[in-house]
Amino acid sequence: LSLSVSAVFKGELFSLAAAMLFGK
Repeated sequence: LSLSVSAVFKGELFSLAAAMLFGK
């Protein structure tokens, strides 16, 4: 379960970073 949460959390960070980069 912890691994799944970690994977989702990392995915969210990646999505946020991508949104910020492409947002500019």
